[in-house]
Amino acid sequence: MPKVYFGSTSKKRLATCHPAWSEIMIEAANDSECPCDFGIVCGWRNEWDQDKAFMDGKSNARWGESDHNVMIGNKPWSLGIDIAPYSSEIKNYLWEDAYAFNALASHIIAVAGRLGYRVEWGGNYKLRGGTGDPGHFSLKLK
Repeated sequence: MPKVYFGSTSKKRLATCHPAWSEIMIEAANDSECPCDFGIVCGWRNEWDQDKAFMDGKSNARWGESDHNVMIGNKPWSLGIDIAPYSSEIKNYLWEDAYAFNALASHIIAVAGRLGYRVEWGGNYKLRGGTGDPGHFSLKLK
């Protein structure tokens, strides 16, 4: 698989996350076993975005309850990250490709473990609508 190159939007979103996410995402992107191109869809969420995600059924958490809302002082420090498989051919995320999400999740979990981090995958969660959240990962520091 070719090396994954994060665009400026993905880099900006990644910069709002705990530094471990940068290490994990860069290692995952550079790993020859990476199953697909992918991008960073969301890092830190402000109050409006978190409440919208909750109201839209895309999150079970309200503002302040999500791993996406963590701050250290006045700096975003998200422990949650959302990623998605990306197609350069259609220049869009592959939202409906369950196989790509699952393969990417296995890869991220393996890379995180190899680097000494523990992460939870949102594909194992149940959102209020009864579905999982296959693009979401939470960094577990304890």
